[in-house]
Amino acid sequence: MGVTDPTALKSQRQSLVLIPRYTHGIDVVRNLPVFDHMSEPNLHPEPVFTNVRVPASNLLREEGEGFAIGQAWLGPARLHHCLRAIAECEVLISLMVTSPQGRSTFGKRVDEYSFTKATISLSRVALDQCRLLVQRVAHLLDTVGN
Repeated sequence: MGVTDPTALKSQRQSLVLIPRYTHGIDVVRNLPVFDHMSEPNLHPEPVFTNVRVPASNLLREEGEGFAIGQAWLGPARLHHCLRAIAECEVLISLMVTSPQGRSTFGKRVDEYSFTKATISLSRVALDQCRLLVQRVAHLLDTVGN
């Protein structure tokens, strides 16, 4: 995405152009971690463009529609990240349940303390709230749009 008309309205200055990965002048400096993860299928490269040239036919849709295209793509992408975070939290809650069962302090298992039960319960409630909000957003994306 880049500015193609600096005099247009702020929301209509950007355009999206497809640039093939191995075009002359593109160098990938490094892969950036996302949420401290560096997994192979989720690489987020930091490219550097030096005198890159592409044909005008590589423009996506019309000039000045880059911001609108980006917003249309971001809604579902954000939802995907929320779903991944919820799945990770499910794992953490299961660890919150199982881990204290094997530990004891002052002659009592840690999972028998009311504080432990309350903490796990509050975590479950918060995660279920998040899940319901994400389901609502998914429904709105399907029925109303981005």
